[in-house]
Amino acid sequence: VADLYVFFFQAEDGIRDFCLSRGLGDVYKRQLKTLSIIESEFGKDNPNTAQIQKCVGEVYKNQRNFNLAEKYFQECLKVFERHLGDGDPTTIKVYTELSQVCLLYTS
Repeated sequence: VADLYVFFFQAEDGIRDFCLSRGLGDVYKRQLKTLSIIESEFGKDNPNTAQIQKCVGEVYKNQRNFNLAEKYFQECLKVFERHLGDGDPTTIKVYTELSQVCLLYTS
């Protein structure tokens, strides 16, 4: 059972070496650091930045931190609407994520 647990733990954080794996907290920190780097490289009004914001929003949604999830989904939605349009599948996905967060937050 311990080996099975380690396998899933490592698969979740993307690190295969047990000695290097420190859990999902490191993954979340890396995503925020990535967002910071992408924002400084491309600016806030860029689809690449918005994609990372969407990922960060999904992380916060999964943690049930709906306030922060909503914040990141709102930010990336503005960029996707401006650059991709309302009918783009990526924009629609963010609409869906945002509506789920709103439903979960109010329930």
